[in-house]
Amino acid sequence: MKTRWIVLLCAALLALTACAAPEMAASPAPTASPAATTAAAADPTAAADPTAAPASAEPAQTPAPTPTEQPEAPYADLLALYGQAAQEGWDMEACDAAGLSLMCGRPEQAWGYALQDLDGDGAPELLIGNGREIFDLYALQDGAPKKLLTGWERNAYVLCEDGTIYNTASGGAAYTVFADYAVREGALVPVKTVVFDTDAWTAYDGAEGEGEGVPLTEEEAQAWMDGHAVQTVEITLLHEAQPLGE
Repeated sequence: MKTRWIVLLCAALLALTACAAPEMAASPAPTASPAATTAAAADPTAAADPTAAPASAEPAQTPAPTPTEQPEAPYADLLALYGQAAQEGWDMEACDAAGLSLMCGRPEQAWGYALQDLDGDGAPELLIGNGREIFDLYALQDGAPKKLLTGWERNAYVLCEDGTIYNTASGGAAYTVFADYAVREGALVPVKTVVFDTDAWTAYDGAEGEGEGVPLTEEEAQAWMDGHAVQTVEITLLHEAQPLGE
């Protein structure tokens, strides 16, 4: 009987201890730091993708393109001189004294300039003329203009469709020279020459008198001359034609 009451007393004490034990509070959820909250507000994408790099504050700057040099630039001083001759109406004597072709001093002759790369080196040559005949021709050597030829009434140069230059130079009724030239590396190189001298025709590979000339018939010489296809060059006009006497 005594043992039974002891067991009941222990059970009652255990029940009272369980009722008096306090409940364990749940752990609160972690709170974002003020710095993180501020960053998320400044960059909305940060919350969506924490690994994304922040946007650049300034757009990338694209360098301005370097202006391309005008093809006329190396010939600027020459073109200014020819322009002055045209504007002031220099005569043949004044043109000759300034190193310009005599043809630039004829008031009835319209003329101007053109730029063409005759030798394919990327640097254009300067042609002064009327669109068919070349009065003066310049090429660049070490970046500076050098005159390759000058023409006048009895010494005419024309540009052919293949880029060569055909010259007719007369020393009188009984003597005329016909020659092909090519512009190569800033120089004028003779390619072929045919000479008419007192009813005899002679051809040379290169300039007149180079090597042994080959005799030609008149028909052969004429066929060679007729084979030149001359091209007309579009020019920038510097001098308009004026009637003589004005």
